[in-house]
Amino acid sequence: MKLNVKAIAIAQGAVAGILFVLCRLVFTLAPGGTIAAMKYLFHTEWSSVAVTMTWGGIFLGLVLFVVFAALVGVAWASIYNRLATESRVTSIRASTTKPGKLAYQMLHLE
Repeated sequence: MKLNVKAIAIAQGAVAGILFVLCRLVFTLAPGGTIAAMKYLFHTEWSSVAVTMTWGGIFLGLVLFVVFAALVGVAWASIYNRLATESRVTSIRASTTKPGKLAYQMLHLE
């Protein structure tokens, strides 16, 4: 089964955008708690790198994150489709091969 690369890219970009907005919302509502939680999650002191965000910066970050996630989705679906096609060709070859020849091929890793 082949995946629809465009649909995967759009879905992954949409999920990334939703997560970005939720993350930004949590940080806006509780910046101290968010930095403290990130300290435990990533074992890094984030207060020294935290900067004040502007609406332009938030929008640019959102766009870049969504585009990056969509490109990862394109790569992921394309690789999957290629591997699934190769796997299907191998299984078709195996199912149309005589049992004795198939056993010989498996033993000799042709």
